[in-house]
Amino acid sequence: MNTFDLSLLTSANYRKAAAALGKVIIPVASIEILGTHGPLGADWMVANVVIPKIASQAQALFAPAIPYGDTLELPQDPGTIHVPQQVLEGYYMAIARSFLRENLIKHLIFVNFHSLNNRALDAICRQLAKEDYNAYVIDWWKTVGGGASEILSDKEWGTGHGAEMITSVLMHVAPEVVRIEEHTNELPLEQFSYYKDHLPGTSSPFAAYGTFADYCNGGAWGDISHATAEKGKALIEKAVTKIVEFINSVRLR
Repeated sequence: MNTFDLSLLTSANYRKAAAALGKVIIPVASIEILGTHGPLGADWMVANVVIPKIASQAQALFAPAIPYGDTLELPQDPGTIHVPQQVLEGYYMAIARSFLRENLIKHLIFVNFHSLNNRALDAICRQLAKEDYNAYVIDWWKTVGGGASEILSDKEWGTGHGAEMITSVLMHVAPEVVRIEEHTNELPLEQFSYYKDHLPGTSSPFAAYGTFADYCNGGAWGDISHATAEKGKALIEKAVTKIVEFINSVRLR
């Protein structure tokens, strides 16, 4: 195939590709505040760069990235767009059913670039599995973070929101939009140590619900003085490899 980008295919060619490959990747992202140095569209921008790499290596079609997401807990500063979870569930499900209706797609793979979208994705994928469809959710930033410890300099907060990990990835993907000189190198608030140990959806049996107002004074924390494009490239390569390995391992139910 010359392209795995389904938006560039005719309907007839999409039908042939879907029947041959059987897998489609749907990237979901967010438009949100990323401290004082990061662009609002960071997640969407990263998705547009890494998803074609993943799709090519995994031999899967991919759809255009959905830019908006659930930002309920984030500061609703100008430019941050919030779509309620219930709305996202309906939107994601409508997209999923459109791909599944001809029975050409056997594996529906959501790659999520904004962790709060996992709640809506979890709800619809549980329903799809109940209906005997093969649905998957891959958390991009959690995958990146899983291979970051030996790369990052900030061992304590480097994987945090807008910190060294995310900033390094952005510096590799789109260095022209990163405003390092405007970053304030803030540490999380004192009470964040409590919330991080009780975040919903983690392995902790105790969940404490907070917002970014409980975590930091803005939309990011951590020291990004050691963030580099080279680190970002290494982080992306490790994450892409892991994701491709997972996609290649999926089996029909």
